[in-house]
Amino acid sequence: MILCHTHNLIFIKTHKTAGSSVEVALESICGPQDVVTPMKTDDGGETKSRNYHGRSRVSTLYAKNKFVRKFISRTSHLVAPYYWEHMPAQRVRALMGSSEFDRYFSFCFERNPWEKVVSYYQWKTIGQGRKLDSFRNWIQQKPHRLPKDGKLWSDGGQQMVSCVLDHRNVEEKLQEVLQELGAPSIGTLPREKTKPGKSRGDYRDWYDQDTRNAVAKHFAFEIETMGYRFDDPAPDRPIVRRS
Repeated sequence: MILCHTHNLIFIKTHKTAGSSVEVALESICGPQDVVTPMKTDDGGETKSRNYHGRSRVSTLYAKNKFVRKFISRTSHLVAPYYWEHMPAQRVRALMGSSEFDRYFSFCFERNPWEKVVSYYQWKTIGQGRKLDSFRNWIQQKPHRLPKDGKLWSDGGQQMVSCVLDHRNVEEKLQEVLQELGAPSIGTLPREKTKPGKSRGDYRDWYDQDTRNAVAKHFAFEIETMGYRFDDPAPDRPIVRRS
């Protein structure tokens, strides 16, 4: 995620929505006092992370040591403030304070969940080499593993971020957001974590009626908010702004 005080901007990073590419692009316009969470890039490097953990010894140790992170929650007061990659807007708001959070422009990208689930499954199995069950069994038996990102940009069914944008035409939409804020243009959007290894084909071909219904059930909030459909020919979706 990105918390950019320089341009009063908060980016909540969701899964399989070009979030890594957006994060790399936004990092380039952040200043020394802004918050950039760590992320490995495709070239083997890392983003120039900064200010994502507190200055106490415990917080610093927690940020640098995976073993310590197994025993302390990242929301614990022992390590606060602590910001991480796929961080819920609700937690960002709690750390910033409600008035400051609401004053900033916060946004994220979403994706047709039937398409997103296929992309996520392929990223795990091919991009990361995970040994998962068949696509059908994985959806039916591991619903807690699905990339249900509505919880990142909402709380109790209420949208927390200023706006949710569909990930199609992501570069154009990001440029519009930056222009609205008077922030510098980022140029061509870099491509990060976008090539799992082979084409997945048409996402609709991955589904039978049971798995199609399962995704509709588990992503009901995202589907209702964004107006998604399984067989979705629309080239784009409108921006959904916080009421």
